[in-house]
Amino acid sequence: MEVEQGKPVSIPGGKAQFQVLQMDENLKGMMGPAVMISVKPEQGDEMKFWVFQQVEMLRKRFPEVMFRAPILDPSSFKPYTFFLGKLENRYYTGLQVARDPGVSLVWLGCFVMIGGFFVTFFTSHRRVWVRLSSSKGKTFISVAGRANKNPIGMERELEQVTSRLQNLFTGEGNKP
Repeated sequence: MEVEQGKPVSIPGGKAQFQVLQMDENLKGMMGPAVMISVKPEQGDEMKFWVFQQVEMLRKRFPEVMFRAPILDPSSFKPYTFFLGKLENRYYTGLQVARDPGVSLVWLGCFVMIGGFFVTFFTSHRRVWVRLSSSKGKTFISVAGRANKNPIGMERELEQVTSRLQNLFTGEGNKP
């Protein structure tokens, strides 16, 4: 007979009910498909035991150990013997849909963070220092700069600035 896990089924003759408590496709990684059965007789205590699909193979593999313990004996509930014909699992997926009012705030934070990454990784951070000092009636101008990316481009730009400043103060006019 086909039995579902967790649903009690009456044993033919009506003297007890049994149910499959647990199913395992490969018990302990070496014993093959197995189910744990719980039998509740009308009188007496509940019995729990494992029923294996490959009983003969297990008897050859573990001859003395197998079936000595009542929990491994499919004939523990006399006069009945349980067999496992096939084990079939049904896989399913549960989906849940929910409304979360904070999602727009999360997306806004995501876009701000991506914008920050673009500013950090694709723009050059530059610093330019200009120092004026005077000595003996002369004014000296020092220009320095630092860039974390493209230092050669920064050097060219500083050369252009210093040449323009030099042209401005030496009286050569406004040359481009």
